[in-house]
Amino acid sequence: MSVINPDNKKMILACDGGGIRGIIIARCLEKLESIEGRSCNKIFHLMTGTSTGAIIVAALAIGMPAKELVKLYLVKGRAMFKKNPHLWRRLFKWKYTKAEVKKNFREIFGDITLKELPVDIMITAKDTVRSETMFFEKKTFGNMLLREAVESSMSAPTYFAPNGRYIDGGVGGFNNPCYQAAVEAIHYLNYPRARLRMLSFGTGREINNMQEGEAQRKYKLGWLTYAIGEGMEDANEQQVGLVRREYVRRNEVEFRRYQLSFTPSVLTNLGIPIEQMKDAGVFKMDAVKHLEILDLIARKFADYITFTEKDGVELGEKPKLQEKDFARYLKH
Repeated sequence: MSVINPDNKKMILACDGGGIRGIIIARCLEKLESIEGRSCNKIFHLMTGTSTGAIIVAALAIGMPAKELVKLYLVKGRAMFKKNPHLWRRLFKWKYTKAEVKKNFREIFGDITLKELPVDIMITAKDTVRSETMFFEKKTFGNMLLREAVESSMSAPTYFAPNGRYIDGGVGGFNNPCYQAAVEAIHYLNYPRARLRMLSFGTGREINNMQEGEAQRKYKLGWLTYAIGEGMEDANEQQVGLVRREYVRRNEVEFRRYQLSFTPSVLTNLGIPIEQMKDAGVFKMDAVKHLEILDLIARKFADYITFTEKDGVELGEKPKLQEKDFARYLKH
């Protein structure tokens, strides 16, 4: 009997963006496949992903075992983040070339189109001409090459060149595609309400809390980094909240979220040596030089999960404003 789906519900997979940190999702799904004894494209009916999440669901949809997906990150991850050899382009346009990306996508996905996949799929990308998020799925984009959809979704501005008119699906509110996955399943694919189970995977949450007075001392570049990070994290959390308010509350979707915060307490509890976290760049989306550390975190987090948890596993929630803080702010 299936551990994850003993009651034979329609299964939905939603994978966040996060660059090389996608190794966290890959390790979790590797464990899921080992428990279930079958591949993800036999476990899930609908797979949705943004950016690195798009790479993950596309590879799984064509039947790649999750353990091979892990190897893709470990073996080819560094090569896919190959620095642009032209300094001026690296500084003023995009940091990395796409030669290895295109080569690997062609080798992995060939000329498979969305409509040829054995499962339903939805991949996000931002259309710069229409200035809106696009959701590549079979009904409307059935003839689209899978590798083109994936490349569009992972073309993060400043990191990679656009794929024609398309850039990374995480630009905007859908770096975490779980809410749109529920919309797609219920309103477009007509999956039966109350017979849906969604597994939503994050790539790790950075906590950007400032110290008292730090905001007054911050310079432009620091604010840019802060704003981008907070915008993405808030959007990720908003999608989770929308699913819970709109669909879980009405018992239309059973929702399980798997996410962890990169905080000293969480990492210590997982058995990660904190001294290895001194480099501020460990958790950046292109931190390929820290891939071994990220993989250690991924394996430890996957070990923590049993996939029998009712609501999933979220380690290290964002700190909430305390009652004493409200009283202090109300005085001003």
